Amino acid sequence: MAEINRDPGIYPPPDADTSWWGDSETPGEPEEPEPAAVKIESKIISTAANTAPSKAQPVVLADMVTAFLARPPGLVWPWRELAKLNEIDIGGITTIIAGTSHGKTSVAISLALYFLSQGKKVLFWSGEMPPEILTAKMLGLEAEVGLKQLAVELRRRQAGEPVSAAVRQAIPIIERYCQNLYIPPAWEVGECCRLLSLADEIQPDVILIDYIQQLRPGMNKYRTRDEEIEAVMGDLNLYAISKSVPIICFAQINREAKNTEKPNITCIRHSATIEQYSSNVIGVWNAGMARVKPTTPCLPVDGWYWCDDTDSTGSAVAVAEAQGQNLIELMVLKSRYHGNVGKSVPLFFAGATGKIQDFPEHSFTGLGRAAQL
Repeated sequence: MAEINRDPGIYPPPDADTSWWGDSETPGEPEEPEPAAVKIESKIISTAANTAPSKAQPVVLADMVTAFLARPPGLVWPWRELAKLNEIDIGGITTIIAGTSHGKTSVAISLALYFLSQGKKVLFWSGEMPPEILTAKMLGLEAEVGLKQLAVELRRRQAGEPVSAAVRQAIPIIERYCQNLYIPPAWEVGECCRLLSLADEIQPDVILIDYIQQLRPGMNKYRTRDEEIEAVMGDLNLYAISKSVPIICFAQINREAKNTEKPNITCIRHSATIEQYSSNVIGVWNAGMARVKPTTPCLPVDGWYWCDDTDSTGSAVAVAEAQGQNLIELMVLKSRYHGNVGKSVPLFFAGATGKIQDFPEHSFTGLGRAAQL
């Protein structure tokens, strides 16, 4: 296997005594051969840590302006009001956090379908679901049917029996999307270095990782899980910058945090490292999981409200229930370049299918501060 060019600030030198490095292998002990199914040759992620300019030069403003204007625009969120407040930065990490069963994976699948519909090439790594389940969820979301009903429909189709119009129409769409969709099995590509080697081969337009705490750093051994997460996030960050590719990571909140409360930055498991490397942090909160009681139905004036606005949340729950939907909120918890931190966007959420939709646009009287700048 090719030697990885390691950042000396994170990894020990190849000739160093690593016997103190937790459960490291004994120096000089031969490595066990890797299974053929998972043998993906590691490549150099970045040489920035090991190289330096031959001579330091002052900044030239004209060059910086040219480079700034040449930067590609960020990816647009598929939800109207969130797109007014934030964007998915090219060459950076956007982290989406949520508690158990609040809709994290539904957001991931919705984003994958949205980017695929634009003809983008998507690399989707999941440590929770095998490729066939993720693909089935995409098909079910496109057809707006749950997995149980989808299985019934697909068995009918295999038997040559008629299926619903929704499933019949969704199948060719997902077949077309699959030409640009890559879902490596976690049991084959479960380490960051292998995932990035695969990305070098695929050259995706966007990378989705669900979820980040399940992705292992790779060949080195670490004393703590925090050190592992730091190595993973550091490598992802260098890759995003050097390749100008957006990476969207999904993260679980701490087990100690209450699953009913709206998440914040400190809720992230291994929060310091994940927050440090993320240019954006978006929280996902499902009002149905929190058992929030509805109040007087009232839509937010600008399509969003401050995430600690209990009155607005109760009103939005009432609006969602009147439509036979649940309320899900996407909250801007960190935004390195776009501001609007602390604003929450209410959305409709269908738990059976995972479909996420905007609130009706005509009811909003304003456009939000981000759209006015």
